[in-house]
Amino acid sequence: MYKLIFVAALIWWHTAVAAQSVFNKLYTTDTSHIGFIAARQIGDQYLAFGSTYNINGSYVGFWLLDANGKIMSFNLLDYAKKNHSLYGKGQLLQLSDSVFIAAIDAKSSKQNYSDDIMVIKFDILGNILLKKVYEKQDNQTAHEIITTSDGGYLIAGWTQAINEIGYMYALKIDSIGGFVWENTYSLSNYGNSAAVSVVPAVGGDGYILSGYGYHKDKDYQAYLVKINHNGEKIEYKDFGGIEANGAGLLTVYQNLYFLIYGVHKAKQYYPVISLIDTSFNPVGPLKKYDNISEVAGYAIPIVKGMDNGYWLAGYSAKDNTANPAGMVMRFTANCDTVWVKTVQTSPSHDNYLRDVTPTSDGGCIAAGFKLYPSPQMGWLLKFDADGNICWQVNCDSTLTTTQVIPTISGNGLTLYPNPADHTLTVSTTNDLVGTYLEIYNSMGLLVWQQKLTANTITFATNHLANGAYFLRANNTTVKFTIIH
Repeated sequence: MYKLIFVAALIWWHTAVAAQSVFNKLYTTDTSHIGFIAARQIGDQYLAFGSTYNINGSYVGFWLLDANGKIMSFNLLDYAKKNHSLYGKGQLLQLSDSVFIAAIDAKSSKQNYSDDIMVIKFDILGNILLKKVYEKQDNQTAHEIITTSDGGYLIAGWTQAINEIGYMYALKIDSIGGFVWENTYSLSNYGNSAAVSVVPAVGGDGYILSGYGYHKDKDYQAYLVKINHNGEKIEYKDFGGIEANGAGLLTVYQNLYFLIYGVHKAKQYYPVISLIDTSFNPVGPLKKYDNISEVAGYAIPIVKGMDNGYWLAGYSAKDNTANPAGMVMRFTANCDTVWVKTVQTSPSHDNYLRDVTPTSDGGCIAAGFKLYPSPQMGWLLKFDADGNICWQVNCDSTLTTTQVIPTISGNGLTLYPNPADHTLTVSTTNDLVGTYLEIYNSMGLLVWQQKLTANTITFATNHLANGAYFLRANNTTVKFTIIH
């Protein structure tokens, strides 16, 4: 099929320099696979927590990086012949400027059982302050660790014995790692349950475990369990409809709770948000996010920002067969969307984000990995406060504010630059509504995309580096050049 290529040039020039820096980097070695599940800012540096593995075994540790994402050192925390299991942000808890504690899955020495929970407390110099494994006959998985009012820790996750269903699981330990109690919880005996996040209860009378459970009449549901300080169940509730629903994530919102869970309808999967009171009753209407993509998943847990807003990381894809892109969502303190960004290292890559953490400049750093194609690579993204980033893989820069001229048009696409606010408006013909507007760089890498829900769309342009780009919708492509 013949595709019209319209070639034009845009002339850009500097007007000011912004203070915020950004980067978009993959990390790999010649012989190992790498994955990050958490990242934290420490002064003008970053700490990335995760694992690397090769034919010799699995290595859990942390990387220290400079302000531009360059690795300065790696500190090993644990080695195992078999791979460790790491899931997301909740497995790493920052206790102070220099001390952290992590709850991970260690491969058990017991025959037929794969995982025990391991707790490691360490400082940024790599000193291990506490390391302990909690062995059971069953299989255990840790999803989040939090501090408790008595100075100890509560770990939430999942446990399962061979040929049995999985249960929501809580493990309480004291300040030096001593076992205090454990307990399991289940929505029904017909399917698995698991906790993916945990928060202190409003009022201080216990904790809320949030995750999923199987309901015999409604498929999988978001599932909340309130427990007292001894791990005894006080009350519980499930959320969702007759369709399958994803795991519930919970955080405290003033004197309420902020709950997010997934809805799976037909071929679409998307998150919804609900405010609930201390009795787990909804307050106000659900907020649906079904316009991000056909498939939108989230990592664990919800992150509260310095402005009392919220952040969420995960992935999105056009459909169940498409390569997923990393996704970051930012919300106000009232749970309204500030922005949603999706990033992909290549159109042919599978990208996932497992963490997003606010940074002191108002932006955030997100951590995850490029899973496919092999080898798996660690992935870190530094966004500014408005969600801007440098889109070319392995870039780092200080953002510059720019202006742009003139109007450009091609078959079905018309571009209207706006020098006043550094945006670009694209007008399309009606037949392109419902398709995806995409920008590719000169190497053929997808650097930006968004679904067209109307025939006019406006987006920021100050994140694009010098070079040639292709703006595409369906079979129509416009080429333009940016020159700083």
